[in-house]
Amino acid sequence: MSNRNLVGKRVLAYARVSTDEQRKTGYSLQSQENQLKEFIERNGMILIDFFQESHSAKTNNRPQFNKLIEYAKKNPKEVDYILVIKWDRLSRNTVETLPLLKFLQKLGIGVNASNEWFDEDKPSDKFM
Repeated sequence: MSNRNLVGKRVLAYARVSTDEQRKTGYSLQSQENQLKEFIERNGMILIDFFQESHSAKTNNRPQFNKLIEYAKKNPKEVDYILVIKWDRLSRNTVETLPLLKFLQKLGIGVNASNEWFDEDKPSDKFM
């Protein structure tokens, strides 16, 4: 992980599963929630709200995902990060997600993955 100071950063967390197998194994909603909360606590971040659902990420049209994004849009000064455990938990649709990430960035909201953290200041990570 980067040397970025995360202490006091305000977070919306998001967990998602799409298959019965994921619900039963290491990617279960409970497992994701535990991992995210542990990361947030370990880094001195502040959890604002936690969103979770069982939907495919082939589209960004998901009920809890939409609530998360609406909250971020309405409260950009209250949110520093949207956090998932892995990037594929956020979305599997790059065409829909890249414009959304750019929009959130303009609002001052970062999006990152606790288990696949990338440093926005490193060119190699930014490329990813």
